[in-house]
Amino acid sequence: MLIQNYYIAEFKSIPEKELFEQKHLSNGCIEMFIGIQNTVSDCLSNKGEIIITDSSIVGAHDLENSIKVNMKDAGSGFMKFVSVNFRQNGFYSIFKIPESDIHNSIVDSSLVLGNEIKMLQEKLSEARTNFECIKYLEGFLIAKLTSNSTRCSQIRAINDIISFLNSRKGNIKLYDLEDEFGLSERTLQRKFKEETGFRIKEYCKILRFTNLLDKAARQQDIIWADMVSEFGYYDQSHLINEFSNTTGLSPAVFSRKINKSVFKLYNHLIILRSDEEYKTMFRGLESYADAEQIASV
Repeated sequence: MLIQNYYIAEFKSIPEKELFEQKHLSNGCIEMFIGIQNTVSDCLSNKGEIIITDSSIVGAHDLENSIKVNMKDAGSGFMKFVSVNFRQNGFYSIFKIPESDIHNSIVDSSLVLGNEIKMLQEKLSEARTNFECIKYLEGFLIAKLTSNSTRCSQIRAINDIISFLNSRKGNIKLYDLEDEFGLSERTLQRKFKEETGFRIKEYCKILRFTNLLDKAARQQDIIWADMVSEFGYYDQSHLINEFSNTTGLSPAVFSRKINKSVFKLYNHLIILRSDEEYKTMFRGLESYADAEQIASV
C-alpha cells in the first residue's frame, strides 16, 4: 500500500472573502495538494517563505511546525482541491525522489512533474463525479509507478521498523528497537534519517500526538489527565504545551470547539468561523459560511 488516503474537498465562501486557511498537522508522511477549477493556494513554509501555486507537495515535517495552506477563491464562489496522503515510502516508490530531500519543505508540484500536473488538473476539472476524479488520479499515479519501476534505489527500506513504531504508537525506547532488529542505536538512527528525514525520537513524537489527537477528536468529555499516562507524556503540562505548540489551540479550546467551529479532516484542522479567539491564533483567517467534504475514498 503506497497511498494512505485521498480526499476531495469543496469550500463555499462568503462573497468578497478570499482566504481559507487550514493548519497542516504532521503525520510523518508526504501530502500533495492539487487545485481544481482554478483553485490556488498560498503555502507558508517553515522558513517563512510563501509559495503561491495551484498544486504543491508538502514534505513530511516535524511535529511543531509553521506550515499552513491558504486556499484562494478564484472568483467562482468556491474552492475545490484533491489531497493525496502517501504512506511512508509511498512517494518515493512512485516518483523515485528520496523523501528526505523534501523533508520540512513545500515544493511546487510542477518542479517535480512538469507539464504533467497541468494535464492531470485539466482531467480532474472535467471529471463529472468525485469517483471519476479519483479514477483519473489513480491512473496517473499507477502510470508514474510503472514508468519508474526500473530505476534503482540506493535507499534501504525500513518499513519493518516503521511498522514496529506504529504498532507501539510511538511509545518505545531505543533499546527496544536495538533488541528487535539487532542493530546499534547509531545504525538505526542513520538508516532512519537517510530514508525519512526524521530522527527516530521525532517520528515517535509525531505518532504519539497523532494518536492522541485522533482520540480527542472522537471522544466527548475528555479527561486530559488520563491522556497523560495513556500516551506517554511526562505530565499534564508536557501534554498541554505540545498540544498548544502543534495546533495553535489549547486542549480546552479544542474540546469545546471540535465539530462546532473546528474540524479535524485527516491530518488537518479546519476553521469555519471567524471567532475573535481564532483570529488571534491563525494568520489571515477569514470566515466561511459553509464547508463540506464531498468525497472520501
